Parts: sequence; C-alpha cells; structure tokens
Amino acid sequence: MKKNLILCVTVLLFSFLLLGKAYGVERLSDDERAQFSLSEDFKNIDGVLRDEILDKANATLNSMGIKVNGDEEKVFMVENNDGSPEKYFKVIYNGNSFISLTENGELLGCDTLDYSAPKQGIQVRTRSVISPVLDRMDEMITSKGYINTIKKNYYNGTIYYKYDKVLSRGVVNKYDNYVFIYDPNSDNIVTLFRNKEELEYKEPMVSMHVAQEAALDYAEKDKITYTLNDVETSLGAYKKSSGEVVLAYITILSDGTKIVLSPQDSSVVEVDYSKATIKGKSIAYKGFRFAEQSAQLAEDGLRRLGYVMLPKYITSGEIGDTIINSITTAGFRGLYIDCHGSTEALSTDTNEITASYLQKRYPNLGLRFAFLDACSTGANNNWANTFHISSKAGAFIGWDRRVGVNEAYDFCRYFWNEANGKKPILKAVQAAEMRASTNARPVFIGNNTFYGNAN
Repeated sequence: MKKNLILCVTVLLFSFLLLGKAYGVERLSDDERAQFSLSEDFKNIDGVLRDEILDKANATLNSMGIKVNGDEEKVFMVENNDGSPEKYFKVIYNGNSFISLTENGELLGCDTLDYSAPKQGIQVRTRSVISPVLDRMDEMITSKGYINTIKKNYYNGTIYYKYDKVLSRGVVNKYDNYVFIYDPNSDNIVTLFRNKEELEYKEPMVSMHVAQEAALDYAEKDKITYTLNDVETSLGAYKKSSGEVVLAYITILSDGTKIVLSPQDSSVVEVDYSKATIKGKSIAYKGFRFAEQSAQLAEDGLRRLGYVMLPKYITSGEIGDTIINSITTAGFRGLYIDCHGSTEALSTDTNEITASYLQKRYPNLGLRFAFLDACSTGANNNWANTFHISSKAGAFIGWDRRVGVNEAYDFCRYFWNEANGKKPILKAVQAAEMRASTNARPVFIGNNTFYGNAN
C-alpha cells in the first residue's frame, strides 16, 4: 500500500513537471499584466510550441516592417471569456510591447509604443517623405479588399489610419477593419488592431428611394418630426442592439434618429432614437397614500437612466387617455404607473384602460421599460406582451398578486435606489425585494442583462 502511494505521488509529480514545460506559471510585472483584460485567462508557453508561435509572430512583424525591441520575449496562450476570438496567442516583448495572433497565425493586433530605434537610426520624417513601412502596410491591407476611410493627425505627431472592408458597389463594412497608428519619428507602427465582424453582401431588392419613403412613413406613424431636406439615406453595415451586423438602408432624420430598413423588402429592422427623443413618464392615482412620492421617485429614477421626462401626472380619476397620450408620444419608451390593476386592466375608482384594447388599437407599441405598480400586473405575461417586452429586450416589472399600498411603496423606495444604470434591472428588483417587507412578490419580465438605460 505504501509503495503504491509513493508510486502515485511520483507519477503525478513527473506529470506536473512535464506539463510545466509546455504551460508554465510565471509571475508577471505590472506592465505585462496590463497587456491582458480582466476577462482573459492566460498561461505562458514553453518548448516547441513557444518557438513556433514566436517564429510566426516575428515573421508577421517583419513582413509589415514593424519593429519591436526583442531582448526578452514571452509567449502566452490566452482564453477570452467575454469576446472573440475565444482563444489566441500573444507574444510580449520586453514586458511592454506585444503582438496577438489567432491559432491559424492571423494577425489580431500589436502594440510597439515603447519601441526605441537605435540612436544612429533616429530621424524626424517630414510628411513629404514616403515611408516604406506605410507603403508595405497599405499594400498588405488593400490587397485583402480594404480601403482607407479615415486618416487624422494626433497632437503628439502620430497619425491614425482606419481601413474598412469593401463589400460591393462602394458599400463598406465599418465593423470589419484594420486600425493602426503610425509614428513618423521612429518610422514605425505604434498600435495595430484587427476588428473582424464580417458581413455577406446581398444585392438589394428595393431601391434607396423606396426604403426612404418607408422610413418616412414609419416616422409619421411614430410622430417623429423631421425636415425633408435634412433626411439622409444610405446603404451600409449596421450593428443591431443584439450585436448582429446586417446590411441595411439607414435613414437618418433631422433629430439624429436612425430608421434601419431591410434592403430586401424595406421592412423596419430597428429604430435607433436620438437620445433627446427617448421619453418617459410617471403616472399615479391620487387615491393612494403615497401616490405623489411614488411618482416623484419614478420620475427621478427614469431621468437618472437617461429618459427625457414628460411632466408627471397625479390623477384623481381619468387614467386611460393619459396613458394613451403618453405611450403614443414620439420616442416614448419608459413608463411608471401607480394605480389599481389586474392582469387585464389598469384603473382608478372611476376610469380604466385594458391591455386587450391597447393590443388591438396600438399593435406596434414598444417600450424599453415599464413598471406597472398595481395589483396582479405581473401574474402573467399579458402586460409585458402589450408593450412588446420579452427576454430579448426591455424590462417589465409588475406584482404577482394583490399588493398593499405601504408594501408597494416600501419596495418602490428600495428599487429606485438600486436602479442606477450601473446594474441590470433584474438585479435591482432582486436587491429591493430582499430589503422590502412584502407579501406580494415583484415580477421581472425582460432581458436579464438590460440596465434600463434610455440608450
């Protein structure tokens, strides 16, 4: 038994030593650790794999004429827990410069900011002097189908360049690009990054004119005012709120609102409202003890989340028309209501409005945030569906059953303190629920990662 134990320990120790040669753990300097993001796990590589990656890195730098101080070289395998690519290699030179490569050897980025040229080689280049480094970089990037779209001079003498992918007929994908900064003094590339969100070009089935007309029709229905002479429409790449990059017609209105349409059928893909147009409102029934306090908390809270607030409304009876006038206002996306409620109706003692009426009369309602502080509004998905809030987008809060005035206000105070735009609304609901004393339970429906912000 003792011999077997010794043998097992010996085998484990030997295995650890072998693995340590390929993937060692090494203490990094502050400069080296700064080369990795908080979402990245990394381990240094040794042996044959290290030599292979280092050869690829140096060959890539040499092919582009990029210079680094190579006195000390460390090679790492990096796993990215919150981005793309999920795995890549990074070579750090002298603790302060690096190059990143995919597993296939494709360049992702580099930083040579601390490169120092040999004294005899230092010369200040005038802008009329042609740089072999720039020529080589331009040739390498343009040969892959990219075009220089931005060039600007920085105050420190360096020059910023951006190359976007050309799709077809002059349309570019600005999310698939190379970005680099050139230093004329050292004739070197200071920083280079590769952003790769590819997009397949598909020939549009509708004209730009037809798409713009569809956008203007939508704007009129949504009560967005515009000046026709200031309207611009173009075909290009657009990143949706989901993160997906699509080919789209993009109509920009006078106030900056973007209406994004499909080039295949001119249907509205997404609307990106100008921040100044994203509105909110708080409404409360005066028959409740804490009506004005609740409405004020909501108004302040929504304003903190970036909504342009319409005047709060404290009603003694009428509520239906006020809700309709609010939710049909151009750019209206944030709502708080404190009143009587059920899974189907919102009401005061003398007036009500139903979810089924809103669904039938206004089928395209779309709110980013809705807190219906009323009995049973969260007992099912009826109200969330009315405002088109789901797990894909937005945040809806209601109650699962009848709720008392005091306990609802208690929760309200804690919730608006937590909903500060620095955490998801779901987390704010959970934190407030833990602190408030309620028999009824607050219900959250929506995107678990949505912070509630107007933008």
